[in-house]
Amino acid sequence: YLREVSQENHLNVGTEGSFGTLPDGLMIYFDKDPKVTVFGIGLSLLEVPEPLKESAAAGEAETFLMVNESRMGAQDDPSLELVLKIPKAKGKKGQDNLLLYQVR
Repeated sequence: YLREVSQENHLNVGTEGSFGTLPDGLMIYFDKDPKVTVFGIGLSLLEVPEPLKESAAAGEAETFLMVNESRMGAQDDPSLELVLKIPKAKGKKGQDNLLLYQVR
């Protein structure tokens, strides 16, 4: 989905955590795409991080948030629109999902 959107627009994608699979995986995947900026935003999201709000308000790039459902506490924020929900492999703690939100 992000690859498709990046064909037409610049993207800012904030991911849960500051290193590891989410931010680093996306950075590797979009390494050669100058239209996509990926950055880590920390864990246990209780609200939409300020850099993502600022990015969305500026309107210069489409703004997204990628997070594990088990660590997402801001899912009811009206500035978030759920775009994708991808089931992860079932683990010891049960089923988790990877969520992709567009920040408006």
